[in-house]
Amino acid sequence: MGLVVVTPPSEAEILGVLSVAELKLNMRVTHSVEDNVFKDAILAAYDWLAGPEVGWLNRTLLTTTYKLTLPGFVKEETYSNSTIGGPATRLVPTSVVEIPLPPLAAVSGVTYLLNGVATTLDPAGYVVTKSNLFGTVGLAYDSSWPSTIDTHPEAVEISFTAGYGNAAVVKAKYGIRQALKLLAGDAYRNREDTYAEPRLVAVNRKIINGVTRYAGRYRIENKHA
Repeated sequence: MGLVVVTPPSEAEILGVLSVAELKLNMRVTHSVEDNVFKDAILAAYDWLAGPEVGWLNRTLLTTTYKLTLPGFVKEETYSNSTIGGPATRLVPTSVVEIPLPPLAAVSGVTYLLNGVATTLDPAGYVVTKSNLFGTVGLAYDSSWPSTIDTHPEAVEISFTAGYGNAAVVKAKYGIRQALKLLAGDAYRNREDTYAEPRLVAVNRKIINGVTRYAGRYRIENKHA
């Protein structure tokens, strides 16, 4: 399985969720000498929390478009492997393909390789289900998936858009915004933290506790790591 970010949120959109001015106010900073440092801290905090390359929340906040590639219409299954003496995963055929990084907003197209040629699947052949957890692309009633080149790692491609919406929508989720303040503030204060020191570890634990408390309820299990 592969996941490619096609259109990530812009810097302006991220700063619309938490601006430099708002972060400075939260940290009681009045000068503007380090505004660029504050900006970088916000962008880094957003990337850690909900970056399009799978952030800590395992979900999408600001509207982002992706391309999901699969070796077929398959899903990952866990099974007991006697050879390795423990659980393992394998891909098995499925009638329902789960879409990562929810919430799913829309599926713009499904293509598959047929004789080496990318072919668009008729939207009448599948049903899109949206959810605050994982959205899906499933077979329509009395339909079947077309044959694909099973040996190709990108035999199936699903283009989709995910996220809660624009900056105003995400900003209204106060737990996420507060977690961004904590993470960005920590990134600003400890911008060159490269060693382990007991007092810093204690501070970091407080940051982790705060982020978990405020944004943890938005976090979901990552089934596509």
